[in-house]
Amino acid sequence: MKPFYNINDKFKVGFGFCFLREKSFNTHDFDLNINACNFFISHSSQLSNIFSAEATIDFGMGRLKTISFQNEINKCPYSFFEPALILNYDGFNLFSLGLGSGFRITKKSDFIIKENLTLPTIILRFSLKFTEIYNHFLDRSNTSLYLNND
Repeated sequence: MKPFYNINDKFKVGFGFCFLREKSFNTHDFDLNINACNFFISHSSQLSNIFSAEATIDFGMGRLKTISFQNEINKCPYSFFEPALILNYDGFNLFSLGLGSGFRITKKSDFIIKENLTLPTIILRFSLKFTEIYNHFLDRSNTSLYLNND
């Protein structure tokens, strides 16, 4: 979940939370947990009436934790930088769908986990249009979502 604030028609800023709970990471003898908060800035361009493209940059900081099968717990700071490009379909009244890709560059302690966590990402987006939902269910003055006999 990533709430945001529209600065204008093209730019928005926001924050979010991401996590990973992985059992038996890469068949090693530990479980991997990642918790991070992130800040993002985004620039969007309208491609047509129903399609838009969005370029985002995420900065995140958090904690990486490993738990061995002998119950040994190790923790370290974790940070990332992730540029991404997303194509959004805005053809629905109350929500939009998006598909994109990015590249997450990470920094963490090699003492805790030696594997490189820098990797490409796939983005599947489902965005609720809260203003449209409010107008549809609570504010009957917006008639664009209603049929004549609704």
